[in-house]
Amino acid sequence: MLRLPMKNGFGSATAVALIALIAPPSVAQPAQAPSGKPATPGAPPAAAPPAATPDQSAPNQPVPAPQQAEPAIPAPSATAPPAEGQPPPSEAPPATVGKGPKAEQVEPKAIENAAFQPNVPLADQPAFLVKLEVFLDRAHNSPGAIDGRPGKNLDHALGIYAHEHGLQPGLNPAVVAALEKGEGGAVTQSYTITEKDEVGPFIGHLPSDFYEQSKLRHMGYTTPEEELAERFHMSQRLLEAMNPGADFAKAGTQITVVKPHSGGLGAQVMKIDVDKTDDEVMAYGADGRLIASFPSTIGSADHPAPSGTYTVAEIRPDPVYIYDPRVLTWGPRRHGRFTIKRGPNNPTGVIWIGLSKPAYGIHGTPNAELIGKTASHGCVRLTNWDAWDLGNAVKPGAEVAFLGQGPQKTASRDNAPPKS
Repeated sequence: MLRLPMKNGFGSATAVALIALIAPPSVAQPAQAPSGKPATPGAPPAAAPPAATPDQSAPNQPVPAPQQAEPAIPAPSATAPPAEGQPPPSEAPPATVGKGPKAEQVEPKAIENAAFQPNVPLADQPAFLVKLEVFLDRAHNSPGAIDGRPGKNLDHALGIYAHEHGLQPGLNPAVVAALEKGEGGAVTQSYTITEKDEVGPFIGHLPSDFYEQSKLRHMGYTTPEEELAERFHMSQRLLEAMNPGADFAKAGTQITVVKPHSGGLGAQVMKIDVDKTDDEVMAYGADGRLIASFPSTIGSADHPAPSGTYTVAEIRPDPVYIYDPRVLTWGPRRHGRFTIKRGPNNPTGVIWIGLSKPAYGIHGTPNAELIGKTASHGCVRLTNWDAWDLGNAVKPGAEVAFLGQGPQKTASRDNAPPKS
C-alpha cells in the first residue's frame, strides 16, 4: 500500500542508500550549463570531462558540463565519501527492456487527442499513458522514464498526486481533469538534432563488467539516441516508436519528442523521506508542503537500506566511481581497487547526494527504465534527471528520513531485466 504524505506536515516516503567510494571531482566547482549550448527544457545534464590525473585519462573530445538548475549546487567538500554499489557486473541489465508501444499508437496527433477510456485496459491506451506521464512529470510527481506503459511507478505517481489534491485515489476522470487543467498544453514537440548533439564522445557499447568499464576514458552516452531519450525523460523504445526510421546520429534530423517539465523543482527542499516499502522518495519544503516525488530503487534483502534519520552531507555533480573490494562484498574483487570515470553511464549517474551516514547517499543511474523494478546493494537510485533536480534543490543539512520496510528480494536475482 502506498505510504502517502501527510497533508499538514512532513510526510512519509522514499529510500536512499549506497555502498562503494565516490572520488572528489577534479575541480570543486558547482555544475555549469553546457558551453555554447542553450539549455533544453527538461534536459538532464551531460557529463563534464574529467581532468587527467594518475587515475583517469581525459576523453578524446570535450564533453559539455551538466546543465545548471536553481538553486545552485554547492561545491563538494575536500573529502570523498563512500559511494554506492551497483548490481554485480555480470548481471547488469541493458538500457532498454520490455516491449514498447507501436509507432501507429504514439503518433503526435494520437497523443495530443488521447482521452481516458475507463473501460479499456490501460495497456491498450499507450497514447493516453504518454500524455498522463508527461502531465505527472510536469507536476513533479515523477513516473520515471516516460514510456507509454502502465506500471507501479505510474500508479504511485498518480496516488501521490491524487492525495495532494484531495482527489479520489487511482486513475479516474477527476484526476485526469485536474492534471489537464494544471499541467495541460501540448504534450509533444518537434526537435531538430544539432551538430552539438552529435559531439559525444559516445562510447558505443556499455560493458556490463565494472572492470571493463574502468578501461573506458569517459562514461558517456552509448549513442545520440540514448542522450536524446534521457534529455526528454523518455525511454529509448518510446523515442524509437515516435520516430520510426529516424537517423538519430545525423545532425539536421527532425524528430518528435515529449515536452516534460523544465526549470528544476522551483523550491528548496528541506526534508527528504525515503519510503523503503514503496520505493518512493518524497521531497518537502520548509512549510512541510510536498514539492516532488520520485520513483526509486532502494536496497534489497541482502543489502538493505538503513533506517533512521540523517542529513545531507554534500552534493557532488558528475562523480567518479571507485570500486574497492575492501568495502564491497560483490563484484570483480580479483582486480582490486579501480576507478570508473565520470559520465552519465557511470554507476552513480550524473550526481551524488551524500548523507551523514557513511557509505550512503542518493544518486542517478545509467538504467533509468529499471528504476523501481529491480533491487540494489543498499543504494537509493533515481533516474538521472530526477536525481539532478533533487540535487539542485537540496543543500547540506537537509533532513533525510528512511521509513518503512525494505524489499525482501535479493539484489542478484532481481537485477535481471523485468519480464514484459
